[in-house]
Amino acid sequence: GREDFLAFDGIGEAKACLLMAVAEIAKRAYTQRRTASIQIESPKQAADYVMQLLRYEKQEYVMMLHLDTRLHVLGKDVLFIGTLDQSMFSTRELFCSALKARAAQVILFHNHPSGDPAPSEEDIKFTRELEQAAQLVGIRLIDHVIIGDHRYISFREQELISGKQEE
Repeated sequence: GREDFLAFDGIGEAKACLLMAVAEIAKRAYTQRRTASIQIESPKQAADYVMQLLRYEKQEYVMMLHLDTRLHVLGKDVLFIGTLDQSMFSTRELFCSALKARAAQVILFHNHPSGDPAPSEEDIKFTRELEQAAQLVGIRLIDHVIIGDHRYISFREQELISGKQEE
């Protein structure tokens, strides 16, 4: 950190801050390049991508993975952090995130802090509404994956959504 830079002779507060800023920019550029090379080709691969981030959380997290037309990851966004037993988020917030990232396709994720990834009736209803809304804005909802403890449920694998773009 800053103290490490200040330990060198000739580096004062201003230069230490500048060096920290350069290091942060380099880290972000590297992360963006690494993320862009990741391609998500299956629900299992998608679940594995976020499993370590979500499986131990005590609150419900809603996250979206933004993808280009070739299924390369453009980025991810935590959209909402809920209470112990519920989350509230809107379709509008989800699409604002996707449109801002210029995503052609998205995968929605959320975790169940109980560890049981089985979808609730509300999860199913919301996801079907989201799939219809996605059609209207020209973004493909590939899947909705619920993360549990070492387990996941894919709406696409369970045929709860099609995951296909309507022509």
